[in-house]
Amino acid sequence: MEKAFHEQQIHCGCADQAGGRIGGVTLSVDKTSATADSIDAVTFSLKYTRNSAGVPGAAVVWSSTGGTLSTEGSQTGSAGGATVKLTSDTAGTFTVTGTVDGVAQTSEEITFTAAVED
Repeated sequence: MEKAFHEQQIHCGCADQAGGRIGGVTLSVDKTSATADSIDAVTFSLKYTRNSAGVPGAAVVWSSTGGTLSTEGSQTGSAGGATVKLTSDTAGTFTVTGTVDGVAQTSEEITFTAAVED
C-alpha cells in the first residue's frame, strides 16, 4: 500500500549571504492524523536546497506545539534531507517547525485522537 505524502510547499527563495545563491526549504508530512498512544508516529521530512541541489550537513532545529519529538536537532543528509517523528499520548492538534540556516517552516496541523480502549 502506497503512503500518500501531504506536501506543504512552503518554499523560501532566500539569498545566500555568501554568494547570492537561491536556496529553499520545504517541509512535508506522511499523514495528518494519528492515535494519541505514544506509538503511532507522524514523520516530517525537511528538504534544504541551494541552486536546486540538496545541501548536506546543515543543522536543523525541530520544535513542536505539543507531543514528543524524536529529536530536537539533526543534520541534513547527503541529499539535503532531514526527518523527525512526532508522537503524543494526549489528544490534540499540533504543528512541527523545522529551522535551517535561519529559515523556519511550519507544518500543517496534525491531529492526534484519543486511543480507543478495549
